[in-house]
Amino acid sequence: MKNFFLLFLFFLTHTVNTQVYYCGDDSRIGVFNVADCSYTTLPTNNPTIFLADITFTPEGRLIGIGYTADADYLIELFLDNGVHFDTLLEIPSLSGALTCDQDGLLYIGGSQVYTYNLETQFFDYLSPLPSSYPFAGDFVFVDDVLYGSAFRFHIESTANQFVNIDLVPNDTSFGDIITTEYPQFGGLAKFYDPEQEQFRLIGTQVSNIVGTPQNVTFHEIFLEDTTHQALCTLTMEGNPPRGLAGPDDFRTNFALRLDLDEDDSSGRFIDHYISDSLCAVSYRLSDDDVYIRAPGSGIDSMVVNIHSGIQQPGEEVLVSVSHPLFQINMASPTRLVAVPLATVTNQDYADLIRSLRFELTDPDPLPGERRIDFYLYANGQASDAAYAFIRVQPEVELYAGEDYSLELCPYRVANLLQGLGPDAYQEGYWVPALNIDNNFYEPSSGDQPGIYRYIAQEGSCGPDTAMVEVNTTSVPPLNYGGGDC
Repeated sequence: MKNFFLLFLFFLTHTVNTQVYYCGDDSRIGVFNVADCSYTTLPTNNPTIFLADITFTPEGRLIGIGYTADADYLIELFLDNGVHFDTLLEIPSLSGALTCDQDGLLYIGGSQVYTYNLETQFFDYLSPLPSSYPFAGDFVFVDDVLYGSAFRFHIESTANQFVNIDLVPNDTSFGDIITTEYPQFGGLAKFYDPEQEQFRLIGTQVSNIVGTPQNVTFHEIFLEDTTHQALCTLTMEGNPPRGLAGPDDFRTNFALRLDLDEDDSSGRFIDHYISDSLCAVSYRLSDDDVYIRAPGSGIDSMVVNIHSGIQQPGEEVLVSVSHPLFQINMASPTRLVAVPLATVTNQDYADLIRSLRFELTDPDPLPGERRIDFYLYANGQASDAAYAFIRVQPEVELYAGEDYSLELCPYRVANLLQGLGPDAYQEGYWVPALNIDNNFYEPSSGDQPGIYRYIAQEGSCGPDTAMVEVNTTSVPPLNYGGGDC
């Protein structure tokens, strides 16, 4: 559980239907709540790359366009311990728009339109653009039609085109111009409004390009008559939002819904969960904060099955405990059906889900990712699938870091974990325990000079230990640079 991420998303867990994510030039990611025009920003590490746009995939991954002074890249973003990323591939320069379709195919817009298949890693050209109108804005799918915001910059003005894009590769046309009257929308996203029971489309317009703070206007966009209406204008510190992404893009059933990790603290978005416990043979299939929405008539049944990734058939199984309110039918070791024996609540289903496990019975399990699918059924309808991703890592060796010693002025606070090195395991513990913070030596709280051992241990992994010796001195050590104690 990523504690800071829990705190960041605490207030969001009850506004999930009216929120979209945004990114900024300064590797900033945040959440805009449409219901009250508020926003919250994630903590950010020192940026090594800037963000032009972000999008979710059906499997709950967060993909972005990142750029440096030298090149543009397609990257996967992670939000634990600050915003960080893995580079997927270098892409053509001046790429500014990004979205993903229901099949997981990415659409990238810049001076042309490209596609990228995350599974096959195939990068392809889709179509040209109208003359000198690069997609410096964003992409969004509405009713299976891909729309984009394109700009053409002049010395004293900017010309805009809002277009739909032909999804069939074509060397001669890009689609149709919908309007040239919309503002310069830098970000586009849709979200589902439960009160209106329909999707709504929003876009961001930056009021002043140069200087901080930035004034950003959020508009609601009406494609049927090509009009728009300002929702609110916010003054935002840092660079303005450049791209938007909505988790509702991949939801279809909003009346019946299962979310295996409501606050997304495991690292997968939308309704999914990921377990990457090291050296484990038994894995949870959800976080504690399972969320269920169901119609008043209740849920008829639940089906759980191992969808993909099995490498040792018969040795990779679903495991359930007896539950007094449910009949558990195991059609096979990889498929489970739960039917209520009496009137049950959503909380009863959540309790059952939290008790389920994926287990490896072979003493030498093979590494790789397994996917387990959950479906709820009510009134003859199925919920959207919620996925549990299990990362099997049987041969991982934990690394606690390098031993070291340090001299501190009395009452000086120090982050002991930081001195162990960048590759040290992040979820370990200290012996003796530090009094206030998990990793900070703080004399004012009662921490004393001496030997502190950092223990890295998880699952059945053999533990690794690093030692930190803390000494205090009344005279600053050489090259300390901090003045007198």
